[in-house]
Amino acid sequence: MKELRCCLNRRYKMRYSKITLLLLLTFGMVLSVHSEENRQHGVHEHGGGQLNVVVEKNTLMMDLSIPAMNVVGFEHPARNDDEQKQLEHSSDLLRDGSRIFMPSPSAKCVLEQVKIESALLETHANHDAEEGHADFDVSYLFACAEPMQLKSLTLTLFKMFPLTEHLQVQMITPAGQTGTELESDNPILNLQ
Repeated sequence: MKELRCCLNRRYKMRYSKITLLLLLTFGMVLSVHSEENRQHGVHEHGGGQLNVVVEKNTLMMDLSIPAMNVVGFEHPARNDDEQKQLEHSSDLLRDGSRIFMPSPSAKCVLEQVKIESALLETHANHDAEEGHADFDVSYLFACAEPMQLKSLTLTLFKMFPLTEHLQVQMITPAGQTGTELESDNPILNLQ
């Protein structure tokens, strides 16, 4: 828990209300446990993924976790120049969160931070990648000048990475906590 709190402070360098921080920590721990249970039970669904969304004050935070197969078409360390180029190109696309996630234009949201992690991006790919189970975990932080206008989030992820067919979404917004599923034919997330 201390490690998660340090990560949040370092990652976003923002002040959170005690209630919001508690919600984020609780939400993160539940999702972390759920994600680890799924991984231990062999749940690694190509075509699927997980998106966690938190809206608090003027901040929109998202954590995206999708199999590397959805992003680059393979889940092993790059074996040749073509795979390395594909990995670099796809990583660049993921870093461009403003193209992947389009908040309501009237909310005037600006992407401030992106953090991307994958065993495939490490110099020495870890054991999971060698076994063929690698993911991309990407965190995005948007600041919104008009947060009351933040009504929806349109995802172009499905067009950019066509091997991604659906995302399980968990949200914490001022309206409460909820979950839903987005699909390539329904890429708009209602935030209200």
